[in-house]
Amino acid sequence: MESNKITENKKRKPNWTEDEKAILLEEYGKRKNTLRSRYNPSVTHLHKTKAWQEITDKINSRNLAVKRTVEEVMKKYENVVVNSRKEINNYKKESGKTGGGPPPQDMSETAKLVQDILGKDSPTLVGIVGVPQSSSGSSLTTPNWENVPGATSPTPTHPATRHSSEEKGLGRVTSGLAELQREVLLLQKRKAELEISKLEMKKENLNMQNIILQHKINKLAHEGLIALQPISEP
Repeated sequence: MESNKITENKKRKPNWTEDEKAILLEEYGKRKNTLRSRYNPSVTHLHKTKAWQEITDKINSRNLAVKRTVEEVMKKYENVVVNSRKEINNYKKESGKTGGGPPPQDMSETAKLVQDILGKDSPTLVGIVGVPQSSSGSSLTTPNWENVPGATSPTPTHPATRHSSEEKGLGRVTSGLAELQREVLLLQKRKAELEISKLEMKKENLNMQNIILQHKINKLAHEGLIALQPISEP
């Protein structure tokens, strides 16, 4: 009897349908203020757990043939966001290309829905698009001085006007260097923003894993498989 139960639990469930994913994102969007907020007196672990349970109930009410668990719903949401982020950033990269050619393939409805729910400028979806990469992986490459605004190649001049021309050329190069420095600072700022967004994603993933773990503990306690001991204060 116990062996049959274990075998049944290990059976692979059907893949998620597009309808299920649409319901997941729609219901998440209704509760995103709770699920994306930091913990505070108004948004506790219980509020977040309840929100995920409500999303799961909505999905199961529309698909009676398959019953998803809270853990499955949370993991599916994380996978959908990760895949959508790649698709959205790739679309931005392709859209920013110049030189003609066919337009980029349109994003999937799932990616569009994720972008609508989280916002185009959400740290979860942000990425630096179109920044050239060197062979070492750095975003900053050695500048081509021929492309520095205002910098020109020296040309032969009359000795009487050479000094004046050199001063003007030096001024243009100095201006070009200042512009280049501003571009470098802008790239560094974008790189820092990307690092911040990655940290926020890690924090959100840890919060989700914490909720999943707590849900499993509560389930085991409800089934009588473990006993929760109150923590006594020193």
